[in-house]
Formats: sequence, structure tokens, C-alpha cells
Amino acid sequence: MLNCAARAYMMYAIGCVLFAEKSGARVGTHFLRILDDVEDAGRYAWGTAALAYLYRQLGLASRYGVKQVAGFIPLLEVNFQ
Repeated sequence: MLNCAARAYMMYAIGCVLFAEKSGARVGTHFLRILDDVEDAGRYAWGTAALAYLYRQLGLASRYGVKQVAGFIPLLEVNFQ
């Protein structure tokens, strides 16, 4: 039961926080494969993946007529000194 609850929480964190879509409610099913082995998920470079996703979303948001941006926007506010 704990494993199921942990997967559900991680699915929420991945789909609605790190890799959020503009709708804010949908989570891609491709994340299910990643969470197949919960212990292995800790070895992934989540920060790098989230930053790459954010850069992609910023590129899409820069197009004419787009009014929203998706992704984990607080990564833009981090001051690397």
C-alpha cells in the first residue's frame, strides 16, 4: 500500500509540478514507465530534465499568439552565484 501511495505522490509531483502542462490537471502516461521501479527513480537527473523541459516550453511560449507558458517556473528564479 505504501508503494502505491508513494507512486501516486511522485506521479503528482512529476506531472503537476516539475513537468506541468498548461492545463495544470493532466499528467502524461509516459511517466508511468519511469515510476515502474520506485527505487530506480532516485537515480535520474530530475533537475536536468526539468530544466530541459522548461527551456523547450519557453521556446514554444515565445511563438506569436501564445499567452501561457508551462513548466516549473521557479527554476527561472534561482540565482546561481
